[in-house]
Amino acid sequence: MRKTNQWWRPLYDELKSSLGKTDLPDSSPSLFRVECGLWLSGQLNILPDSLWAIIGMTDFIDAKWNNKEQRMISIARYYLNDDRHSWRNALELYRNFEPELRLYDLSEDLATVSLIYPPSAHTLKRDSFYSTLLTTPPSFQEMEKNIAAVGRSYRYKVKTQDKLRVTRDVFLPKDWETLNT
Repeated sequence: MRKTNQWWRPLYDELKSSLGKTDLPDSSPSLFRVECGLWLSGQLNILPDSLWAIIGMTDFIDAKWNNKEQRMISIARYYLNDDRHSWRNALELYRNFEPELRLYDLSEDLATVSLIYPPSAHTLKRDSFYSTLLTTPPSFQEMEKNIAAVGRSYRYKVKTQDKLRVTRDVFLPKDWETLNT
C-alpha cells in the first residue's frame, strides 16, 4: 500500500500555525484536495469541473497527454478519487472557504480559476507543494504483520465450495511453538 491518507497534513499544520489557531474546520482537508485538483487542472489546461473524468476514467490517460502529464495524472489518482457529483460538491465547498485561506479564486460556473492576489504568506508555499506532490509517487507504507500466537483461539469466516459462509474456530496448540525453531 502507498502512504496517501494524510498527505495534506503538512499544509494543515502550517496553515494552523500561521493563523495562530488551535484548530481549523473539519472540512480543511477538502480545501487542500480541491486546491491540488485545481493546480492539476491548470497544468493540464482543462476546466476544473472536468478533472473528475480524467482522474476517474482510465481511458483519458492515453489521450493527448505528454509523459509528464500522464505521470501527474497517475500520481493524482492516489490522492483525488472523486466521482462527478462529489467533485462538483467539493468545488462548491471550496468557494465557501475564506479567501485568506484559499490559493485560488473559482468562478460561480466553476470554469475559471485564478490565483488570489496578493497571495498570503501561508498560501505561497502550496504551489510548490502540489508540484512536488504530483510529480513524486507516494512512498510505500510498511504494514505490520500480526502473527497468530500459540495457545490462543481465533475465529475467522470462510466461504465454502457451495458458496456458504461458515465461521470457524481454531485453536493454536502450545506445542506448535516449537515448530518455528
